[in-house]
Amino acid sequence: MTGDYQIILPLMLATVVSTIVSRNVSRDSIYTLKLKRRGVVLSQDTQAIDLMQGVTAEMAMNRETEAVQLDMQLVELMSTFSSTHYHALPVIKQNSELAGLVTIKELDLSGPRVT
Repeated sequence: MTGDYQIILPLMLATVVSTIVSRNVSRDSIYTLKLKRRGVVLSQDTQAIDLMQGVTAEMAMNRETEAVQLDMQLVELMSTFSSTHYHALPVIKQNSELAGLVTIKELDLSGPRVT
Protein backbone atom coordinates (compact mmCIF):
# COMPACT_ATOMS: atom_id res chain seq x y z
CA MET A 1 0.00 0.00 0.00
CA THR A 2 2.67 2.50 1.00
CA GLY A 3 5.54 0.95 -0.96
CA ASP A 4 7.62 1.09 2.24
CA TYR A 5 9.06 -2.32 3.09
CA GLN A 6 10.67 -1.20 6.37
CA ILE A 7 7.52 -2.25 8.22
CA ILE A 8 7.91 -5.95 7.25
CA LEU A 9 10.55 -6.88 9.85
CA PRO A 10 8.73 -5.26 12.82
CA LEU A 11 5.48 -6.85 11.62
CA MET A 12 7.09 -10.30 11.49
CA LEU A 13 8.57 -9.80 14.96
CA ALA A 14 5.19 -8.73 16.36
CA THR A 15 3.58 -11.82 14.81
CA VAL A 16 6.15 -14.17 16.37
CA VAL A 17 5.85 -12.52 19.79
CA SER A 18 2.04 -12.62 19.70
CA THR A 19 2.10 -16.30 18.70
CA ILE A 20 4.43 -17.17 21.58
CA VAL A 21 2.31 -15.22 24.09
CA SER A 22 -0.88 -16.81 22.76
CA ARG A 23 0.56 -20.35 23.07
CA ASN A 24 1.68 -19.69 26.65
CA VAL A 25 -1.72 -18.33 27.67
CA SER A 26 -3.75 -21.11 26.08
CA ARG A 27 -2.69 -24.26 24.23
CA ASP A 28 -6.05 -24.44 22.46
CA SER A 29 -6.89 -22.60 19.29
CA ILE A 30 -10.39 -21.29 18.71
CA TYR A 31 -11.08 -24.47 16.72
CA THR A 32 -9.82 -26.99 19.27
CA LEU A 33 -11.55 -25.05 22.04
CA LYS A 34 -14.91 -25.47 20.26
CA LEU A 35 -14.28 -29.20 19.83
CA LYS A 36 -13.37 -29.63 23.50
CA ARG A 37 -16.56 -27.85 24.51
CA ARG A 38 -18.51 -30.37 22.42
CA GLY A 39 -16.84 -33.23 24.25
CA VAL A 40 -14.40 -34.31 21.54
CA VAL A 41 -11.25 -35.75 23.10
CA LEU A 42 -8.15 -34.29 21.49
CA SER A 43 -4.73 -35.77 22.09
CA GLN A 44 -1.72 -33.47 22.27
CA ASP A 45 0.62 -36.44 22.68
CA THR A 46 2.81 -37.65 19.85
CA GLN A 47 0.95 -40.97 19.96
CA ALA A 48 -2.46 -40.66 18.38
CA ILE A 49 -5.44 -42.29 20.02
CA ASP A 50 -6.28 -45.49 18.16
CA LEU A 51 -10.00 -45.09 17.56
CA MET A 52 -10.34 -48.66 16.33
CA GLN A 53 -8.80 -50.13 19.46
CA GLY A 54 -11.36 -52.31 21.15
CA VAL A 55 -13.66 -52.51 18.12
CA THR A 56 -14.25 -56.11 17.10
CA ALA A 57 -15.38 -57.45 13.72
CA GLU A 58 -18.67 -58.46 15.31
CA MET A 59 -19.29 -54.86 16.40
CA ALA A 60 -18.49 -53.50 12.92
CA MET A 61 -20.33 -56.06 10.82
CA ASN A 62 -23.92 -55.96 9.65
CA ARG A 63 -25.95 -59.14 10.07
CA GLU A 64 -28.85 -57.72 8.07
CA THR A 65 -27.48 -58.29 4.55
CA GLU A 66 -28.58 -60.09 1.46
CA ALA A 67 -26.63 -63.06 0.19
CA VAL A 68 -26.53 -64.20 -3.41
CA GLN A 69 -26.47 -67.76 -4.71
CA LEU A 70 -23.40 -69.15 -6.42
CA ASP A 71 -25.35 -69.96 -9.60
CA MET A 72 -27.14 -66.57 -9.83
CA GLN A 73 -27.18 -64.97 -13.28
CA LEU A 74 -25.37 -61.63 -13.75
CA VAL A 75 -28.64 -59.88 -14.63
CA GLU A 76 -30.14 -60.98 -11.31
CA LEU A 77 -26.96 -59.98 -9.51
CA MET A 78 -27.09 -56.49 -11.05
CA SER A 79 -30.70 -56.18 -9.97
CA THR A 80 -29.80 -57.22 -6.42
CA PHE A 81 -27.01 -54.64 -6.22
CA SER A 82 -29.25 -51.89 -7.58
CA SER A 83 -31.90 -52.61 -4.94
CA THR A 84 -29.42 -52.50 -2.03
CA HIS A 85 -26.91 -49.93 -0.78
CA TYR A 86 -24.11 -52.49 -0.42
CA HIS A 87 -20.92 -52.46 -2.47
CA ALA A 88 -20.22 -56.14 -1.78
CA LEU A 89 -22.39 -59.16 -1.11
CA PRO A 90 -21.59 -62.63 0.23
CA VAL A 91 -21.94 -65.51 -2.21
CA ILE A 92 -23.27 -68.74 -0.72
CA LYS A 93 -23.46 -72.32 -1.99
CA GLN A 94 -26.62 -74.43 -2.01
CA ASN A 95 -25.82 -75.74 1.50
CA SER A 96 -25.60 -72.15 2.86
CA GLU A 97 -21.81 -72.39 3.06
CA LEU A 98 -19.91 -69.19 2.24
CA ALA A 99 -18.31 -69.40 -1.20
CA GLY A 100 -16.88 -65.90 -1.34
CA LEU A 101 -17.68 -62.25 -1.89
CA VAL A 102 -18.71 -60.36 -5.02
CA THR A 103 -18.29 -56.59 -5.36
CA ILE A 104 -19.88 -54.01 -7.63
CA LYS A 105 -16.46 -53.32 -9.13
CA GLU A 106 -16.03 -56.98 -10.07
CA LEU A 107 -19.49 -56.96 -11.57
CA ASP A 108 -18.64 -53.84 -13.55
CA LEU A 109 -15.44 -55.46 -14.84
CA SER A 110 -17.38 -58.51 -15.95
CA GLY A 111 -19.77 -56.35 -17.99
CA PRO A 112 -20.82 -56.95 -21.58
CA ARG A 113 -18.18 -58.57 -23.74
CA VAL A 114 -18.01 -58.77 -27.49
CA THR A 115 -17.40 -62.31 -28.75
